[in-house]
Amino acid sequence: MKKLIVLIVLVSSYVNAQFYEVEYETQIKVKYNQKGLDFYKDITDFELRKQNIDQNENPAALEFKFILHKDEANTIELPKVENVQGQIVFIKKSAPYMYFGTTYFNTEKQEVLMQQDVYGKKYIVYDKINNLDWKLSNETKEILGYKAQKATANFNDRIFVAWFVPEIKTDLMLINFMSPGGLVLDLEISYEDEMGEYFGFYKANSVKEKSKDKIVIPTKGNKISNDELEKIWDDLDKRRNEVNNEGIDKK
Repeated sequence: MKKLIVLIVLVSSYVNAQFYEVEYETQIKVKYNQKGLDFYKDITDFELRKQNIDQNENPAALEFKFILHKDEANTIELPKVENVQGQIVFIKKSAPYMYFGTTYFNTEKQEVLMQQDVYGKKYIVYDKINNLDWKLSNETKEILGYKAQKATANFNDRIFVAWFVPEIKTDLMLINFMSPGGLVLDLEISYEDEMGEYFGFYKANSVKEKSKDKIVIPTKGNKISNDELEKIWDDLDKRRNEVNNEGIDKK
């Protein structure tokens, strides 16, 4: 009997040490209303204005790797080659609550650290893991061979619809919110503001179970708040629009 107990303890320790590596495709889509479209009215060239609107309404999808181990996780942006030949300055937009570069999560400390590289300048951005009042549904579907259960939540008028695997228990997911209680393989976040409707999509393309992997804690860069990071990107976005408008004769 003692030998059996030892065996069970060893097996349980191995399971608890399991890593999960999930690759996701993420995208933010926008459906502008008239006010949103009017934002681009100063671009008098029709084709250039259309190109600006199109790349903001339907930007290219981005890919991320999510590495999970116990109460820690990383979300890591995967490199992607873009063919921007003949296009205006390329714009890269992430889905809601997704950050470029590497993000570190720790549920024990309720801490999020984001390694951000903004055109060669490095930052470490601090944030927290937010709680959600998830409502579980009996609805299920199969995703990548796993039985996933549906859950919904509302956070600041943003609607979350998640499909998660209850058997793979975790409080973490690839954004800084607590999961419904299992590994989330499919997530949609929708909301609306004065400019239009927004839809964020997060879809798992693969799931790997690994006995060994590595969790990275960001350490390089100036420490700033999330609000400070958003201001940096807003300023760069304004500059991008100025560059795109240079040389255009406004009448």
